[in-house]
Amino acid sequence: SRLLEVQRGSVYGLIGQNGAGKTTFLRTISGLMKATEGTIDWNIEKKYIGYMPQTCQFNGSMKVRDAIKFFAEIKQADMNESMEILRKMKLDETKKMKYLSPGQQKKLQLTLAMAGNPDFYILDEPTAGLDPYAAHEMKGIISKLKEEGKTVIISAHILQDMKEICTHIAIMESGKLTYCEPLVEDKMQEIISRYLHFEEGEND
Repeated sequence: SRLLEVQRGSVYGLIGQNGAGKTTFLRTISGLMKATEGTIDWNIEKKYIGYMPQTCQFNGSMKVRDAIKFFAEIKQADMNESMEILRKMKLDETKKMKYLSPGQQKKLQLTLAMAGNPDFYILDEPTAGLDPYAAHEMKGIISKLKEEGKTVIISAHILQDMKEICTHIAIMESGKLTYCEPLVEDKMQEIISRYLHFEEGEND
């Protein structure tokens, strides 16, 4: 296993097959699970991070605005800023959760993660289950975080989702990091050749 050192302003793409341990790893570094070994050292200015889980179960009768208010209060953040993000996401604040499409739910999850303008984001499969248009929109939003100098770790099991927005690539196999390198064009073929089975497995 390797040391993962995430530098400020970088966007790390964490890829691996389903079941490789990506979600467990992200939940551990986010503090939602306790590490069984090793250490996690943080160097961030704010006392919270922006975490977007792979799946999230909302109360179907809750309205979008209520969810925004709840998470803003937890982070002691300005709700008006979150509402502005919501408008940029083109989400209806009066809509009930049960009427949101998968793409709208993902946008809401990211809006909640962005409450309080964190320095560091952990996004678990942010494009999973989305149609091509919604996935394109989501990658555009993440690219905006990159332009703002935020530090981001994104997980996926399809390399194509990563190479457009990431500065680094980390590979996880059977619960261990086997590759952690900057994403540069002359290394892309090496990564694709070594881990092509991820995408082939997805298409089987």
